[in-house]
Amino acid sequence: MKKYIFFLVFLMHLSCNYSPAYKNEYWPDGSPKILVSKIKMGNKTFTVKKYFHETAFDSLNFYKKDRFYENGKLAQVRYFDKNSLPYGEWKSWYENGQLSMIEHYTNGKRHGDYESWFPDGEPLEKFTYQNDSIINTPN
Repeated sequence: MKKYIFFLVFLMHLSCNYSPAYKNEYWPDGSPKILVSKIKMGNKTFTVKKYFHETAFDSLNFYKKDRFYENGKLAQVRYFDKNSLPYGEWKSWYENGQLSMIEHYTNGKRHGDYESWFPDGEPLEKFTYQNDSIINTPN
């Protein structure tokens, strides 16, 4: 009887944690297409999806990582080069769906415009980076 109850509890645990929308996917050659993991930051749990183009890297030589809130809304979109350095445009959103931040990376360093907003959409900060250093701030 104890084994039966343990088995039922185990099945209930699996069914509560199973999310068919969030599973690893692979290309036909077996290399990763989408790898999914969960991370906890403070009191929030995020689903992270790491996207690989074509096989491990296509001619663009980068991959994409998305982070989602528990409610399924997009929290962050990030790109990395073949050396796992930040690359291109990164965006973050608040849980209410409002855009929180846009920043740009070149060769693993912040480079270009940076903008951020409060959760209600009001502008917070705006400046320009060059090789990870702020070079321009509005008056």
